[in-house]
Amino acid sequence: MQLRQLKYFVVTAEELHFGKAADRLRLTQPALSLAIKQLEEKVGATLLERAKRRKVTLTTAGKILYKAARHMLFEADRVVENIYQAGQGAGGSLSIAHTDDYTSSFLPDILHQYNEQHPHCMLQFSRGLPFHLIERLNNRELDFIFATKPLNMNVINCNMRAIIPTPFVLVVPENHDLAKRGKIKLQDAADAHFLETPFMRRSPFEIKLSEILANADIAFSSSMDAASPYVLLEMVRMGYGVVISTREALPKSTEGLAIIKLDEPDAYMERGLYWRKDNSNPALQSFLELLEENKANVFESAII
Repeated sequence: MQLRQLKYFVVTAEELHFGKAADRLRLTQPALSLAIKQLEEKVGATLLERAKRRKVTLTTAGKILYKAARHMLFEADRVVENIYQAGQGAGGSLSIAHTDDYTSSFLPDILHQYNEQHPHCMLQFSRGLPFHLIERLNNRELDFIFATKPLNMNVINCNMRAIIPTPFVLVVPENHDLAKRGKIKLQDAADAHFLETPFMRRSPFEIKLSEILANADIAFSSSMDAASPYVLLEMVRMGYGVVISTREALPKSTEGLAIIKLDEPDAYMERGLYWRKDNSNPALQSFLELLEENKANVFESAII
């Protein structure tokens, strides 16, 4: 059974007249009659009762096939449209993930732009530990990984593009002695009570932060078993201590807190975008093109 035959049958069933159906399909009437006859032979049932003057009526079998054929033709058209959209980078799917310690202020806006430009593309977004994400990228389950650096990539032919680093800042209560300072050396805050959160441990974020504190000869004063960064910030707001964070990890509203820049070398978190060179997903290419359009707010350097 061919889609062409089903289309001919559906049009004939709608017109209930061979002549009108043939005109609509731009066929000769004998060619249409032959196509319908071949379809009837294929399904083993009479679909149309022929009457005088080329008029027809649907048989019971014809009514069943008419309903099914319309659905089949609709689905076939949708498949073709999805394939076309995917070829244009506007359809298909795009799977993006980020490491647990990755933060970004530009990514939500980029995803919003992409969704507006490619509404037929299904975006899948997730997070996870670096080694899990690398495994998923190796298995072609992911198109992109946004991650803090360094990320030990065991992926053959993997592209990496450096993203603009995000600076570390010191967060203190608004009534703290340092609150009105715009920028400080960490030694200026040596007497402060530095809070550490367990969820940072063993991550690139925690490693880099430990290096910065060690260079300033400062140690964490205590570990706060906070359920989330927002709970930790509430502890800071209440005066339990101070915390070092990246600026992009902070919420938009920081009422009751003071954000102070750090005057320290390498006081920033490096980040990167990773994807396989052999990934032929059209949606991946269109996403890269969108990032390139916004490169002033996204990328630090060229592909390496």
